[in-house]
Amino acid sequence: MKLTEKQIELAVNWWGEALRNPKFQTLSQGERSDPGSRPAAMAEIMAKAFHKEPPQDIIEQFKKALAEKLKAGNTYLSVDYHPSKALADALEEAGADGGMRLPWKTHMNFNEDGSVEVACGYGEPFVTLA
Repeated sequence: MKLTEKQIELAVNWWGEALRNPKFQTLSQGERSDPGSRPAAMAEIMAKAFHKEPPQDIIEQFKKALAEKLKAGNTYLSVDYHPSKALADALEEAGADGGMRLPWKTHMNFNEDGSVEVACGYGEPFVTLA
């Protein structure tokens, strides 16, 4: 599927902001009260504590590199704990170091009607970007 300029703009702006302020969520709200979920909750706390906001020039370079990937047809954008290839390559091209992370359990869909949807965090619903 060939993406529209608007879809590309929505996607790169969303991921750029996500790089600045990622959400590290591995548990649903119901799982948070389960004592067995403490290691996952600790992982979330540690990830947020070690995150450092990248400089604006790195974010802009990342967005530019990601836009090129999307124009070339690389539309699978997802992060479990590690980013999909297009995201990882854009990070590398931007010179983003290992301390910069994208939000866990995040998936982006590009729809034929021109819309873009993203679900950010474990068990979170998809929302349409405007």
